[in-house]
This record gives sequence, structure tokens and C-alpha cells, in this order.
Amino acid sequence: MKLLYIALIALVLTSGLLWMTSDSSQSSLQEPSTENSYLVPESETIDALTDEVPGSDVGMELPIADVVVDTELPTTEAPQTKVFEVAGENFSFNLKEIHVTKGDVVTINFISTEGFHDWVLDEFSARTEKVQTGNSSKVTFVADEVGTFEYYCSVGSHRASGMVGTLVVK
Repeated sequence: MKLLYIALIALVLTSGLLWMTSDSSQSSLQEPSTENSYLVPESETIDALTDEVPGSDVGMELPIADVVVDTELPTTEAPQTKVFEVAGENFSFNLKEIHVTKGDVVTINFISTEGFHDWVLDEFSARTEKVQTGNSSKVTFVADEVGTFEYYCSVGSHRASGMVGTLVVK
């Protein structure tokens, strides 16, 4: 029975559209002829049949929303993996500055070329193991914050003695 009502409503709507387009020479609308149309009682509109949208009205005019289309492509670069070879000797690193882009995956391959050292960057919770001369350790982290950050050796007073460097994240 529902299907019959829906078909009748579709027929009424279609006949109304045909009537509106059949005489484009007249500027005023005329009432449709009832001889070939079927009338559906107001209580039996589509929402009454399907109970999906209570209170809506067949033929109700819906507002048209403004559509905004963003045609620009993002200009940020895709994150990359960047690997740096950092050597530590008594009171200095061979790399004083490391530059990366926000979102990059950074790997530090640290080797001690003289003495007992490590490589530490607090802001990214990045830390290698402490290693003796000739040994190495590595750490990997995501540079997910823009800024300038100090890395250092945490052994004894090495940091205070100048064993520091700078990570720059743009």
C-alpha cells in the first residue's frame, strides 16, 4: 500500500512539472487540470508514509547552502626521514646545528670518538645510550614542534663545558 501512495505522489509531482513546462508562453501559472491527475490527501504525504521526517511538507522549498571549494593544494612538504651522523669527543659535537622540518622523523646515529658521552634532547624525549670511545648508539624521534632546541651530553659537567648543539625545526 505504501508503494502505491509513493507512486501516486510521484505521478502528481510529475504531472505538475509537465503542466508547468507545457505552456512557456504564458507568464502566469494556471491551475492543473484534474482530469488526468490523482490527488493524495494531505495526511498521506511522503513523511506520513515513511515516518522518517515528521512535520516536513511535500514540495517544501529547501534553502540552498553556499558551497565553498578550496582549490589550493597544501604547500607543506611531506614528512621525511632524516638521518644524522653525530660524533662526540671531549666537550664538543661535530654537528653544532641540525635543521629539519616539522613532522620529520629524525634519527641520530651517535658515536663517541673520544671519551664517555651521549646525545640528549629533552623537548622530544630523545636520548642515546652513554657510550665509550669507538662505540655507538642511536635514537629516533618525530620533530613535531617548531622551534630551536638545545641538545647536549648529559655526562658529568660536559654540558656546562660546552658540549651542546642546536636542533632547528621549521
